[in-house]
Amino acid sequence: MPIRKNSRSIWKLFIPCILIIYLGFLGFVYTDDDIGTIWQITDFHYDANYSTAGDPKNMCHSSKSESPWRKVGVYGNYSCDSPLALVVSAVKAMKTIEPNPDFILWTGDSIPHIKNSDNSMKKVYEVIANMTHLLKEVFDNVTIYPTIGNHDAFPSNQIPADEGRDYYDQLLKASHWNILLKPEDQDQFLKGGFYSCLIHPGLRLLSLNTNLYYVLDKENVAKPDPANQFQWLDQQLRYASDHGEKIIIMAHVPPGGFERSMNITWMYPAFNDRLVEILMKHNHVISSQIFGHEHTDSFKIIYDGKIPVSVLLLAPAVTPMNSTLPGAGPNNPGIRLYFYRRTTGEIINYHQYYLNLGKIHPGSNSANWELEYRALEDVLLTDMSPESFDRYVKDFTKDKMAKFQKYLYHNTVSYGEESAVKPDAKQFLQQVCAISHLSTDAYQTCISQSPKTYLRANSPEGSMSQNKGPELPIYTYYVVTAFAALTFLVLVVMSVVRKQCTQTPSLPFRYRPLTNDCQYVQRERAT
Repeated sequence: MPIRKNSRSIWKLFIPCILIIYLGFLGFVYTDDDIGTIWQITDFHYDANYSTAGDPKNMCHSSKSESPWRKVGVYGNYSCDSPLALVVSAVKAMKTIEPNPDFILWTGDSIPHIKNSDNSMKKVYEVIANMTHLLKEVFDNVTIYPTIGNHDAFPSNQIPADEGRDYYDQLLKASHWNILLKPEDQDQFLKGGFYSCLIHPGLRLLSLNTNLYYVLDKENVAKPDPANQFQWLDQQLRYASDHGEKIIIMAHVPPGGFERSMNITWMYPAFNDRLVEILMKHNHVISSQIFGHEHTDSFKIIYDGKIPVSVLLLAPAVTPMNSTLPGAGPNNPGIRLYFYRRTTGEIINYHQYYLNLGKIHPGSNSANWELEYRALEDVLLTDMSPESFDRYVKDFTKDKMAKFQKYLYHNTVSYGEESAVKPDAKQFLQQVCAISHLSTDAYQTCISQSPKTYLRANSPEGSMSQNKGPELPIYTYYVVTAFAALTFLVLVVMSVVRKQCTQTPSLPFRYRPLTNDCQYVQRERAT
């Protein structure tokens, strides 16, 4: 039956409305104004005694036996900590790439890897002050959130937990962190080097002092809860849950093991497991977790049983120094730019930038910081969720370990040539155990396995997972769902309109509809 005139008018209004709603949804997906940026910079390890005439076997400190420019470059050497030129170029590269981030996360370790006999508390405060002023000078209108590293003390690694010690007070005064932190945040910082900061209503930053749990810190090993930070952290997360807040966590030392060396863990077991337990318990309010310390580019996944519930992102260092830890090796200097949702603090992508020292002539005075990779586009993560990282790790063994090879290359910030990276069963075991098993017992159980047996057990042969098709970007599911919902709405409206235009009212049999515009008139049948 032809549609009545009024229904045509309805469709003239209805169809444009549907199109506007649908295009508006697509605009939300692709041009989301809620997306902001965050810079992370970590592990400067600035060495004021670095010299281009220095000896790489002696931290690139001045030596008469070495000729200038032979091995030691202006922007650094893989055997040494950061010269001033490298530190300045890193911060200026940040300014060039993204001059207006929402804020900067500075995740600790400004002091070089020097002997305690060559260091002092005064030098510690001075070096950190220099880094503070450099960051503030370049990013004068940007909020900078600092956290302490395990080397940011004297003696190294000995971070006090006692309230009233002048260490934290001097970081505020002598190292000028009082220009970075608000007065109310400074009050909490004085109690143990950690603090809570409200970024905006609904989103809070927690800066933790995880150095208190560090395995080389002898000050706190006998304390059940150094500086009462565990209690404070649990209270902060409970408060966030009760008040509808989301949390970004930043810290220096991460829990778990070191992925490039077998059986090296960062925290005392009791401290490690308690921290992991708290993070797992409150995962629903924790949007992002940002760490440094390892100098490498990696991540860790927290599981609730077998379900991945949280991801810890570990950014690489500015210093390129070849670690003394077995199997660690050097890395290229790196800086990281995160993209996140301002309302929730959720990381939705990141771009990793680096300086390839191997391509710089020792006498060159120019530093070309480049984009190394993008997390979603180049690593091919579906999104930044724990589930996506879990699938990524499970894909390490596919295609002759191609993804694992790429990950290992990025793990050193593209040091050397990618073709020289040869993944093996031992590397696979120590990397995956460190990534996926953060509690002490789980990690020890994992690394106790035979590398070859573990690799075979996690290979895709015979697994249904190898038959899965390629994963689609997460926004694809949103678009499909929205389209399905709108289609359903259209069908419902069409059904209602059609019913109105075809329904015959309950009238005596002698009456029937005579017009096509749903207007019924009574007409007596001829008798």
